[in-house]
Amino acid sequence: MVPMNIKIGIIGMGNMGEAILKGLISNGFERGLLSFFDKMLERRQEIAKQYNVAASGSNAEVVKNSDYVILAVKPQDIEVVLKDIKLVQKGRVIVSIAAGTTLSRINSVLGGSANLVRIMPNIAAITGEGACGIYISPGLADNDVKNIVNIFSTIGKVVILKDECLLDIVTGLSGSGPAYVFVMMEALSDAGVKLGLPRSIARLLAIQTVMGAAKLAVESDRHFAELRDMVTSPGGTTMAGLKALEDKRFRTAIMDAVEAATKRAKELSR
Repeated sequence: MVPMNIKIGIIGMGNMGEAILKGLISNGFERGLLSFFDKMLERRQEIAKQYNVAASGSNAEVVKNSDYVILAVKPQDIEVVLKDIKLVQKGRVIVSIAAGTTLSRINSVLGGSANLVRIMPNIAAITGEGACGIYISPGLADNDVKNIVNIFSTIGKVVILKDECLLDIVTGLSGSGPAYVFVMMEALSDAGVKLGLPRSIARLLAIQTVMGAAKLAVESDRHFAELRDMVTSPGGTTMAGLKALEDKRFRTAIMDAVEAATKRAKELSR
């Protein structure tokens, strides 16, 4: 549960910024303790009306009115935001979700701050079922760490990482991972249509199959291989399907995708 006596500000109201705002409100956080800013006036007005939260007039105003500031902006925009808040960020905890932007780079613009956190969430945060990897700069108070974990638990599961470089792997796995799953779902649905199912039925079955399999994995402590074997009878239909996947190097392709995305995340961090 997020403490009700802290003030949280969000800069940037794209998908992730809105997901965090929605998660906080849905979990009972007081609207009066929230503030936000987006550089697009129309977007500010839209969010303020939809969530009944007053929009701030600038990046700096958000920081002045907050204990915890979440920078939910794209990597190409973060330096401008950091320069805007440099003179007013002292004493606040600054949380960045900008992919590929290291804490050392953020520090270099802010002029040296120990109160930094870097987070890699994923798009499923929109539904409250996201996955967040968190790296916390050394020296952050235990109470601040607890509050950060509680804040981001409103949009999904949270894992704390001991090394910042591990965020690149999180980016490749869970950050980019929903796209890999959507491709698989699309392929399942298209296969059903190709073989004669109506599109609406094939789509429903693809979605429910993935959702059900994920729920089974959540509720079981069995290894993924054991869960796979629960579906696979000797000489049966699933075995035939699995052989086709192995022939096409499906498992290797997924592992290669995570590795390629991780490599790209490392490149962006340099």
